[in-house]
Amino acid sequence: MRQGFFIDLNDTYAQIYGFTKKELIGQPFSILVPENQLPLIQELNARIMNGEYVPETLYSSKRKDGTYILIAAKFKILHLSDKEKVLVTSIRDVTEEERTKQLLDDIQKMAVLGGWELNLVTQEVLQTKIAKEIHEFLDHEVMLYEEALTFYPEGEAREHVKKVIEIASTSGSSFDFESPFLTHRKKEKFVRVQGKVDLIDGKPYRIFGFIQDITEKRLQKQALEQLNQQLLEQTKILQLSNEELEKFAYVASHDLQEPLRMVSSFLTQLERKYKDQLDDKAREYIHYAVDGSKRMKKIIMDLLGFSRVGKNFEEPELVDLQEVIEEVLLLQKKLIEETEAKITFDKLPVIKTIKIPVFQIFTNLINNAMKYRKPGEVPILHIGYQEKAKEHEFSVQDNGIGIDSVYFEKIFSLFQRLHKKDEFEGQGIGLAIVKKLIELMGGTIWVESTKGEGSTFYFSLPK
Repeated sequence: MRQGFFIDLNDTYAQIYGFTKKELIGQPFSILVPENQLPLIQELNARIMNGEYVPETLYSSKRKDGTYILIAAKFKILHLSDKEKVLVTSIRDVTEEERTKQLLDDIQKMAVLGGWELNLVTQEVLQTKIAKEIHEFLDHEVMLYEEALTFYPEGEAREHVKKVIEIASTSGSSFDFESPFLTHRKKEKFVRVQGKVDLIDGKPYRIFGFIQDITEKRLQKQALEQLNQQLLEQTKILQLSNEELEKFAYVASHDLQEPLRMVSSFLTQLERKYKDQLDDKAREYIHYAVDGSKRMKKIIMDLLGFSRVGKNFEEPELVDLQEVIEEVLLLQKKLIEETEAKITFDKLPVIKTIKIPVFQIFTNLINNAMKYRKPGEVPILHIGYQEKAKEHEFSVQDNGIGIDSVYFEKIFSLFQRLHKKDEFEGQGIGLAIVKKLIELMGGTIWVESTKGEGSTFYFSLPK
């Protein structure tokens, strides 16, 4: 090119612009340059002709059909004589290449995805703008690998990152992991890091990849998991309630009919046989009728009480179980004095739980331990405690009549009595209430016993 006009060019140069070689020779270079790019081209031309080195330069050009392309050009001065010199230019059409780069950059911005590279020789970490934004690391600052590790919390998270990089550096394997993250300004985040290894002569020389801020995604996931857990707990409560409703329907149609029939039968006989007079027999019938009515009322009240268990739980709070046991023993003072019971207990903890159901649980278990005592023997009770990894475990041990192992499950069901009514009072509902309360709080209950030697009831509550 001489004085801004083409004096020679190859076919490839002309084809990039959509011309033939013949069409461009003798034409000014300005026909290929958009008007807004002319000042840049003129400045470049002046610098080059003055002998200044100009690196490869990107600029927009105009094709014959009026479309625009992006050109990467290199320049060189060729001296024909002491007074004459021409400009030699080599060009590349980088339109698609730059569009792809721009698309990748846009995608990275949309995904908050930052690029990074670790030079395994210099230990220098290079980062894209988005990666630096995730780190909250200033643009002009250079980061080394040891400093990059400090963005991961000390302990398990940092050791995991070190191990991953070490394995990748020696084996050339790729990686993809999520980790807690602490920015340059000490802001807590959660990131996903992906990496791939480049090899030279079969040996890793750099690791490069992406870092993505997934904090919001992680928080949304945690919120969803918490909601799912709440739904599962509600479903479990509903399932338990449904099961108890089914049992209630069964009891209402069977067990409740027995005292009702008794009342109806004896009152009918009373009316039919002794309408005009009341003798001893009549009074006996009346007694049966009244007794049946009382038992019917007791069963109904117990059922209603059982159906309400767990309906109005308060929020968990710190509860001193030592104080709870003292309140239970105070409530049971009359029975303790009557039976001369001896009661000991371990040092009990302060735990986060719901006080009222815990009070009911201990009340029932302690009362049962004294009720089912051996004739002529003083009840001896011990309340134990053991702290486990994920739960608190309690026990109520007695020296009473014990339970045959075949009844270990049955005793926790509604209205399941192991003894005759005249041997021990009650409707067989106490342990069913205890079991329901414990399960509603996320715990479990079980018994270990030998008939004639006493029993130990264990139950656990989650921490």
